[in-house]
Amino acid sequence: MVFIPLCYYVHMYNVLIADDEPMIRRGMAHLIPWETYGFSLVASAASGAEALALCKKMTVHLLITDIRMPETDGLRLIKALSEHSPDTVFVVLSGYSEFEYARQALNLGVYQYLLKPINPNELITTLKGVKLLLDAQHPCKT
Repeated sequence: MVFIPLCYYVHMYNVLIADDEPMIRRGMAHLIPWETYGFSLVASAASGAEALALCKKMTVHLLITDIRMPETDGLRLIKALSEHSPDTVFVVLSGYSEFEYARQALNLGVYQYLLKPINPNELITTLKGVKLLLDAQHPCKT
């Protein structure tokens, strides 16, 4: 008989979505069965500044952010949050396939750079990879 720790099944990681487009935030909230993949969608933000304020009030394991937003763009948000919470995993959403944005995101340690419109299967594949990474960072304590 193989013993699988209970925390493997019940450990949920907190997700925050930051995007200035309300339809993107709502769509992602309803498009993905987050709990199925080990995530809990805890908040969404309409700007980078709002997202940063939320991240300072709660633990966010995964930040999914648009690259261009008012006040603070996604790259500045990632840089600021990396200093505050170095274990947070970042996924960037963008309507722009410009190489310079992707290069800057990679330099900041972004896990994945996804183009809009979001392909649900691509996002689910990304979530599975993020879950494996987070499980390795936060092993069960049994």
